[in-house]
Amino acid sequence: MARFGDKASESILETARTDGGDARPDPGSPDAGRPDGGTHDGGAPDGGHPDGGHSDGGIIQPDLSGWTFYGVTNGGPQTVLGVTSDQGGNIWVAGGEEGLFLLRPQSTRFGRFTMDDGL
Repeated sequence: MARFGDKASESILETARTDGGDARPDPGSPDAGRPDGGTHDGGAPDGGHPDGGHSDGGIIQPDLSGWTFYGVTNGGPQTVLGVTSDQGGNIWVAGGEEGLFLLRPQSTRFGRFTMDDGL
């Protein structure tokens, strides 16, 4: 799980796309705005690299500056079944049988609620 500012994201670890493109235009390509691997005027592919990769087949890694990652070492669950945030900036994580986990703003540790707490 990652947090950027007050926003939460389930995961940014899976960066490669499998939908045929990285949704960025190919500078100088004939379609200049269609995703990589797209077509120009319904014809041949534009020659872009599919899945957000480089010409050598590598994956473009995201810039992780400004992100803080929270997990088991911060009291979070081993398994994440769902993540949501509320208007107060709290991040709630469903940990299945492990319980419900709460990361409050300005905190670096999760609180944990289990069956013993009335769940």
